[in-house]
Amino acid sequence: MTSRQLESLYDAHAQSLFAFLLHLTRCEETTRDLLQEAFLRLSRRTLPPLLKPRSYLLRLAHHVWIDHLRRETSRAR
Repeated sequence: MTSRQLESLYDAHAQSLFAFLLHLTRCEETTRDLLQEAFLRLSRRTLPPLLKPRSYLLRLAHHVWIDHLRRETSRAR
């Protein structure tokens, strides 16, 4: 993914992804970290043009949140 594509996706969807993640985490700091992680993962992937970028990004953010919960659960043990 080119930096322009990534920037364009960030500009178009970061605010809604932030709201989605904030609803899940209830913590702005954690939300910022997870949003950054989601776009970092996206930057590392080679993808064809996304037909439904919002859906893809919401799913990616959800997976990042689940991974966060798993890490937190492991730390708690």
